[in-house]
Amino acid sequence: GRPDAEDAVDAPRERKKPGPKPKPRPAAPEDEDDSGRSGEDEDEDSDDDDESSEDYADGFSRTRGRDTRGLESQALRVVMGRGVPRGERVVTELGSAYFTHEDETPFDIGQKLRIHGNTLVSLNSWYLPGLKLRSKLKAGTRLWLEARFDDEEEILNADLKGRLEKVVNALRRHRFYFIFAQPVDPVTLNIPDYFDVVKTPMDLGTVAAKVRDGLYKGDVFDFEDDARLVFSNCRAYNPPGSDAATMGDAVEKEFDKKWIELGFVFKDETREIPKPPGAGGDAATPAK
Repeated sequence: GRPDAEDAVDAPRERKKPGPKPKPRPAAPEDEDDSGRSGEDEDEDSDDDDESSEDYADGFSRTRGRDTRGLESQALRVVMGRGVPRGERVVTELGSAYFTHEDETPFDIGQKLRIHGNTLVSLNSWYLPGLKLRSKLKAGTRLWLEARFDDEEEILNADLKGRLEKVVNALRRHRFYFIFAQPVDPVTLNIPDYFDVVKTPMDLGTVAAKVRDGLYKGDVFDFEDDARLVFSNCRAYNPPGSDAATMGDAVEKEFDKKWIELGFVFKDETREIPKPPGAGGDAATPAK
């Protein structure tokens, strides 16, 4: 359904109605408004002073966004979305962009372009304050589709780390997490053939440490691969119905639930959608 009013992003934003003054935030670039849509026609050259010029590092400023100064007139028009198609990837001088149809959301656009919606949120939240995964956007709103500058990469990786920490914390709260929290020790567990079956060991403690250290950068697929490797190893070594296999299936369902909540699953993936917790939930703790 349509999100609450405070979750929606209206772009472009016109002059605000009289009311309490908003909290100050960085000014948008001179030739674009804070909605991500084009503003009024302006010359591509601005009269920025030396200080504002130095604010840009390799074409990007944390307080001004991507640097449109120096673009030729036609290139600037494309960046601003004038005369370009909506609803598809558009190549501009400043990187690939997408100009929306009415009421499209970052989630919808991510599904269409095979980009995780949260990546779009992270890249564009400065231009669109309050942007959320299912915010409905006005026609013509511009979204950048990939990080182009080092500072954008840092912003993207910091946001990704925060979302992955939510997944890790959800798994830690699961009652069966403890058996996957450390690498399997074949000696202690008296399973000498473990490494004959499992060629690439992985555990959730190692995954959590990699999240903590910021080692999953740029996308979520490496994280998902590592987490699912824990569960596939469990299935490979333990027969169906065994204590360990039952617990592994239960923890993986919690992983799936959180993964879908955060918008990291594409609609056409065949993975079974996990059932919400309730009647007939997690299996009872097996006897030792």
